[in-house]
Amino acid sequence: MLNLKNRRASEKYIFPTLVIVWGMIVVAIVIGVVIIFSADGDFREQEADSLASKILDCIINHGELVEMRGFDVFNKCHVDGGFLGSGTNFYFLVEIKGSGDYVKKLEGGYPDLLMQCQIRNKEEQFAQCSERGSVALSNGEPVKVRVYGASNQVGGLL
Repeated sequence: MLNLKNRRASEKYIFPTLVIVWGMIVVAIVIGVVIIFSADGDFREQEADSLASKILDCIINHGELVEMRGFDVFNKCHVDGGFLGSGTNFYFLVEIKGSGDYVKKLEGGYPDLLMQCQIRNKEEQFAQCSERGSVALSNGEPVKVRVYGASNQVGGLL
């Protein structure tokens, strides 16, 4: 036969134990959320590299330089001109040099960002830049193509 006289005593110990376990779970969730949302997201270097790569891939097609007369980077390369206006956080510069002088120079965005990249000396507030280059054929002659991309869009807290 079971002795159930002290049944209330066991409930007296179970409830505080459950409250402590629930409290530990809540504290763990709060700590996890604080850690995740306090992380900084700085993707400036990746954005600059992506912009430069996208434009370089667009103007060189199978080793041949595309026709540059009347070339519109924004339409042909599917680059949104809205985020490259004056005073924005992005910039690109395309330099195409032939065997002699300049052949072509295209740019868009905020030119001050390229200067920030040139004077950058491990300062976090300056723009991050990327440079991509390749050699392509234009009318059967080799030309050097350099694309500079810059981004100063600092992400906030994630």
